[in-house]
Amino acid sequence: RRDDGRIVAVTFTPLPAGGGVMTYTDVTEARNREIRLNRSEENFRYLFQNSPLPMWVYSVETLKFLEVNQSAISIYGYSRDEFLAMTLKDIRPPEDVGRLMQWLQNPRVHNLQAMDWRHQRKDGQILDVDLFLSDIEFGSEPARLSVAIDITARKRAERQTERIIETSQDLIHVTDSYGRFVRVSPSATAVLGYQPEEMLSHLGGEFIYPEDLE
Repeated sequence: RRDDGRIVAVTFTPLPAGGGVMTYTDVTEARNREIRLNRSEENFRYLFQNSPLPMWVYSVETLKFLEVNQSAISIYGYSRDEFLAMTLKDIRPPEDVGRLMQWLQNPRVHNLQAMDWRHQRKDGQILDVDLFLSDIEFGSEPARLSVAIDITARKRAERQTERIIETSQDLIHVTDSYGRFVRVSPSATAVLGYQPEEMLSHLGGEFIYPEDLE
């Protein structure tokens, strides 16, 4: 290290007659890049391991898990060694593997959100998840980082709402932010005399008694 802080690499090449040649190369920038890279990798590993969300890295070529964080281990029930012996197929219900393979064949599958997937824990319990993926290089291997968001409770609520809409004797409708009907319960026919599909895309005000509109 020079007195101005720059770093010099020294190479000694011996000569046949004795002595040798010493070559001095300024490697300050390369050394600083290495330090920044090491710090970046340390920060990534800290965030990866301490994230409350399940995260893993998998091989693009083999689909094998290359790394998993503690949240994934806790939520899915597999040990780290078990995860690293598995592929993406092994955390899906068997009937969903075909959909996974078809999705992976899409050349645009990178830096994507993968919505509405089902994962299977070690105990057989099904989780509904949304996935956020990004291409990375893990060692020298092309890989993807995946973050899983558990939406099981939301999907359960949606299914319960769906049952209510389908079975209620009262008229139930769902509108968009402009007030247009996007979903109408089958009871619309008994209550108003319209088929549900006749009401779709119409504003709710069109079905209000004119004197009551104000």
